[in-house]
Amino acid sequence: MVNRHFSIALRVFGLASAVLIALPVMCYCILFLINLKDDPLSPRVETLLSAKPVSTVEAAHNGYFAWIGVVGPEDQDPNAWGQRWFDAVLAVDKVSKTSLSTSGLAINKEKRKEDQGSLPCKPPNDDLARCLFGWVDANPDAAHSILQKGSVTLERADKAVSYTEYQEPWRPDYSLSSYSSPSPNGWIILSGIRFALAAKEGRHDEAMDQMAREIAFHTRQLQGDVAFADKTVATHNLSTRYRLINQYLLRHPEPAKAHADRISEMLAPLPKEVTSLEPSIALEERVIIAALLIMKENKDYKNALLDDLGGVAGSAWSRAFLLFNTTANECASAMDRWIHANGVSGSAYHDAIVDAQTNAVEQVTGFKLRNLTGHWLLATAYPSLFSFFVRRDNLLALRALVAFRVRLFERGIVDPSAIEQAIRADRDTLMHPYDENTPIFDKEKHELKFLNSTTFGDQELAIQTL
Repeated sequence: MVNRHFSIALRVFGLASAVLIALPVMCYCILFLINLKDDPLSPRVETLLSAKPVSTVEAAHNGYFAWIGVVGPEDQDPNAWGQRWFDAVLAVDKVSKTSLSTSGLAINKEKRKEDQGSLPCKPPNDDLARCLFGWVDANPDAAHSILQKGSVTLERADKAVSYTEYQEPWRPDYSLSSYSSPSPNGWIILSGIRFALAAKEGRHDEAMDQMAREIAFHTRQLQGDVAFADKTVATHNLSTRYRLINQYLLRHPEPAKAHADRISEMLAPLPKEVTSLEPSIALEERVIIAALLIMKENKDYKNALLDDLGGVAGSAWSRAFLLFNTTANECASAMDRWIHANGVSGSAYHDAIVDAQTNAVEQVTGFKLRNLTGHWLLATAYPSLFSFFVRRDNLLALRALVAFRVRLFERGIVDPSAIEQAIRADRDTLMHPYDENTPIFDKEKHELKFLNSTTFGDQELAIQTL
């Protein structure tokens, strides 16, 4: 009897063990069958990968190369060195696109070492323009000394700024590991000191000429740059110019009145082709999709990327559930929401940003048995572009705010109630692009400001009026 019971127990245990073993195997097989066939690439992705923007600017006339060349050796022409740097980075791009480790860029060793002494203000700084003007007013001799030490940077930057054309050239192999374009360290401080010093010493026409050249250049730069890193630098440079103009109005009111028309021209609205983020979104999308598709052909790159990401995607069993084309198509579909947001305005723009922030993320991160690993991979690699939209929108709001400040200045409006009335009258031109809020006048601080403007991690949108 005991033997019989023992035999039955053994059979039950064996059956239970078989079920426990068979169940995950069966689930794996079902999952394998579900993920057996990949989709073809969508026409949208095919077009993105085959697109090659046409260069409309000859290298010899392209301020992009001259701007890069500001950091080059003193004994070499900035434009020529910038072209050499770009040729070197193209070669590195070819290697980097199939490797997670960035290949060395030997030409970077040629960068000029700048000796500018101790700079008075160091970005990021919410009050950079205010700091520079205040420091120059108190230390004009030290300002001259710093400008002398930074003369090479200023001279080379002035040469770059004089170029009337600017276009970031096409980088066909741009990848996750590619180098960003170098920017001249300290130039934004040096140019601000020079502007403030010219104003302090009564060289107002010279100061206006300098400011007009720099605003025009950074506007071209904002339009011509494609990579988000470069676009961000151009946005910061242009924002600083606007803040410097406001400091000029505060500290040199009489000369500012004489140059009011010219200042208003510098603060003209920026055309959509200048502020559009669509080329940058397309580049970001192409980089991600290209990396996905390289994984399909290059097993070493696939293994390195998945292992580097870790988690479930790094597990050997999960690699069968990565559908490369499907993942690329889903990435493009999600990124289309950002492209749509870039093309609308008003309340539709706010709704489109929310849609891109929420629905697009859910689209690429939602749990699905099909392309299980691909969804995890997208959830890890999918970029949130909101911060770049915020920087762009804050630039537009700041320009409108300073332009409004000029109008108040020209009309002699200083009474708080009159300023508030003027804000209501100019509501349509002052609305922030994202939330459509208008600025307020802070009577205690004598500031025009957008409330909650630091919510998204950028500096406060506020300018002094007294």
